[in-house]
Amino acid sequence: MSSESQIASHERRAIHPPKQSFCGGRASDECAGSALILTVVLTSLLAIVGVLFLMLSRVNKIATSSISENKELNFAVDTVVAKISQELALDVPRTDPNGQRLQEYYDYPDQFNPWLASLEPYRSDNNYYWRQISDVTGYLTGYARDVQIDVLAEYSPITDFNQPITTADADGDGVGDSKWFMLDDITSSKGKSIYAAVRIVDNGAMLNVNTAFKFDPGGSLEMNDGSSQMQINLMALASRPDSPPTQAEETDLLQARANYGVDVDYWDLNKYEQNVVWRYNTPNGNYTPFDISDELELRYRFLLNNTAIDTRVENWGDEFRRNTLSTPVKSSGGSLDAWFQRAYDNGSVDPNYAYRHIATTYNIDRIINPDGLKMLNVNAEGTSAQDLYDVLMTSIDPNWASSNELAAQLAVNIIDFRDDDVDVTAFNAGPVTYYGFEAQPFISEIAFKISEANPDASTNNYFAVEFYNPFNVDIPLGDFRLECRNGDVVVSSVSFAGYAMAANSRFVITNNNAASVEFGVTNLMSIGQGKEDGNLQLAKYVLVSSDPPTYTLSERYDVYLLRTVETAGIYLDKQQTEDDWFAWDSAKGKSQFYGRAEYNWNIIYQNLEPAGNTLGTANGINATRKNYNLENSVVRFVTVGDVAKVLTVGPSTDVNDMIGVQVASEPSEDSVRLDLLNPAFAGIFQYLTVFDPVNDFIDNDGDSRGIDQDDNGRLDNYEIDFDELKVPGRININTAPWFVIAQLPWMQPAIAQAIVAYRDTVKGGFRSISELVQVAEMGYFALDPADLTTFPDLTPDDGAGEDFEERDIIFSRISNLITVRSDVFTAYILVRIGVDGPQKRVIAILDRSNAYSSNGKVRIVALQPVPDPR
Repeated sequence: MSSESQIASHERRAIHPPKQSFCGGRASDECAGSALILTVVLTSLLAIVGVLFLMLSRVNKIATSSISENKELNFAVDTVVAKISQELALDVPRTDPNGQRLQEYYDYPDQFNPWLASLEPYRSDNNYYWRQISDVTGYLTGYARDVQIDVLAEYSPITDFNQPITTADADGDGVGDSKWFMLDDITSSKGKSIYAAVRIVDNGAMLNVNTAFKFDPGGSLEMNDGSSQMQINLMALASRPDSPPTQAEETDLLQARANYGVDVDYWDLNKYEQNVVWRYNTPNGNYTPFDISDELELRYRFLLNNTAIDTRVENWGDEFRRNTLSTPVKSSGGSLDAWFQRAYDNGSVDPNYAYRHIATTYNIDRIINPDGLKMLNVNAEGTSAQDLYDVLMTSIDPNWASSNELAAQLAVNIIDFRDDDVDVTAFNAGPVTYYGFEAQPFISEIAFKISEANPDASTNNYFAVEFYNPFNVDIPLGDFRLECRNGDVVVSSVSFAGYAMAANSRFVITNNNAASVEFGVTNLMSIGQGKEDGNLQLAKYVLVSSDPPTYTLSERYDVYLLRTVETAGIYLDKQQTEDDWFAWDSAKGKSQFYGRAEYNWNIIYQNLEPAGNTLGTANGINATRKNYNLENSVVRFVTVGDVAKVLTVGPSTDVNDMIGVQVASEPSEDSVRLDLLNPAFAGIFQYLTVFDPVNDFIDNDGDSRGIDQDDNGRLDNYEIDFDELKVPGRININTAPWFVIAQLPWMQPAIAQAIVAYRDTVKGGFRSISELVQVAEMGYFALDPADLTTFPDLTPDDGAGEDFEERDIIFSRISNLITVRSDVFTAYILVRIGVDGPQKRVIAILDRSNAYSSNGKVRIVALQPVPDPR
């Protein structure tokens, strides 16, 4: 192209510029704007992604922190549980290698059990207090007693530790019940201190809904002998006092615990007791006792009813829901007053009183003594006098005068009281042999007729001696003999080989058949209830003048009843034939009769009075002297408290040790029995028991041991399960509220209230169950001077009013069902990171019944987080 053409072209472009190009249907400058927008959008998206990334990183960091805090809180809970377990194990009775006791025996909220909190509060003036709150570290010393109660928010900051009121709510019901303490040597990942608050209460203070039933489970009051935990009145929790429980409610309970009758007879209480009550780990058969889910609901936030959960026990006992709180207390004043009404009853059984905190599915104690060893079962066949002596020497205050003699005599008397024979037990304690008090006959009547013609010939004189067996057992007489004595000289002796006396019967000895005819007892001789023996001679006459023939008494003979035990003769009874009692010379040719009173145990007194001829029958002589009630059992002890009925005196080879000689002056009863009011003897009931899972033929712990596998009526050594020491369902009188104690058989509300008042204001905790008798109201049945004629006395209408048996009868009947120590506890635990950080609340059910040393393992039955209340 020429230059002109180029110029012309340029000019044309200048005059007529070319059309703009399009990108995507738009002008190219618009494309530049879109790119800018896109850049902005992309930048924004990247920013958003960056923010999201940062947020996600932050969320991950928060989640990681939350997980870390939750782990730290769980670790804190584990640490607290371990500390509590250590305290519980350390509290188990035990001794060091030198036999020195290292721990007190009982569980009661006091300075010796600082870890244990009171179950219920009390009121003073217009304020509420805990008698003791838990201290598991020693940090709270000085503030653990009589701590004033305050209302706390669900999340209250940790404040001044030195405040004299509660600063933490461990159980979560809105009411302060504990104090914060710092966990030593533990901090969070961020270096914050970790705090905890703990409240530990005793499940032994509660009524066991699996072991108890009612006062008369067999349908009669006579069943209330205190031999079974089922006699504890659980039915009190089925209704309020103004509306007693119904038969339907009883049936509902039994059905609920026994699979509603499917393959189980829910009214067969004996089978339930054997298969559930005593098989506390694994019930045998199709029984359905209440379980740990019920326990956790009952323990939820102490008094609160978790309305979102209903358990089987609540379905039975609607009272566990009625008038309960469902949310924590929010404020003082009326709200706190309402809480207190549910937490404590002043004796009127407030309709608002909450039953759920006094009911449990699981409580146990063990039959261990202050040395941590198994209690001695007084009923066991293998329990010897030596075993009893050793235990009694350990348990009786060594400062008690003649404790050795007392322990030895009591040991043989316990054996002879509970065995099923009438053989006397002999026991050597040092140089002295002690003999038990067994069923024996007493001399009850003497008769004679002196010949007027020839009294110097013994066959012409007629003599008779009657024995009376006041016991409810037959007595073989083969080991007995009657001696006629002139001072210390034995003139003659009558043996009774081949003869026996039936329970509550009489036996007559005459010197010949003519005497039997004279006294009208030939029929007794013919049926073996008498014996004719010429060796029976009560008097000797001599001729002093021949014209007219005159005879006078030369010698008169006392009669002594002896029994041969091993090779020794022990004295049981005697009767003097003193001249001023017997008309030996003034009434020859006339039958004379002298007798003792045969009822109200006056038979033991060795004095006679003129009587009619009643040989072989009751003489009807009036009894006016003190009745010691010597009834001797031939069955096993029903309760351990009945050990106090056993005599502390017994016969020996010394004539002065006859029971009639020992009580001739009618001394106070404490001279012949243990006075349980005497603190010297309280320790005995820390060592003896009749509840013995080792010997009950039941596999209590489900390990296939402790069963009479060869059915020979006893447990052989290979069958005995020596670990079975646990007793379920008993009530700890040191921790139970009065309402719980009142559900023991033969107990009354006023007595139960007096027990709690004495325990908390005078005694400061019972060291032994026998210390209950120190509560004056426990002597209720002795306050009436009349004799107790029915149950709970096991020897009713015995004529012994106001004696030890009546004074101690309530204690005796409940002694199997109570304890002063426990092995299952509920721990309410609250942990927090820092003074205002995250926190966690849990319930722990802890069982130390397998711990026998400070290194013993405490079983965690349940460890349950507590959700926030709704």
